[in-house]
Amino acid sequence: MQTPFDIFWATYPRKVAKGAARRAWDKALKKTTPEKIMFAVGKQTAAGVFACEMCFVPHPATWLNQERWDDEVVAQHSGAATPRAKNFKAAEGGGVYGF
Repeated sequence: MQTPFDIFWATYPRKVAKGAARRAWDKALKKTTPEKIMFAVGKQTAAGVFACEMCFVPHPATWLNQERWDDEVVAQHSGAATPRAKNFKAAEGGGVYGF
């Protein structure tokens, strides 16, 4: 039988530092419920929050320790530059990297 942590681990897109994630999970359960955590992971996955390069997806322990289940979820746009990046390039008027 899978524990709620096992389900979280199987669902979360980045599989690193499982021991630290398990400790962070136990700590997080003092503040919220497993259902709220799993709902947030599902919602963030569906919105494309984790659909970027893996190096930008937080470690699961970091996600839990930072209470990221309470993050506001905004749909991600794949392949488009962020408004900040566009403004930086326009303001600087430079080359590929804006300088």
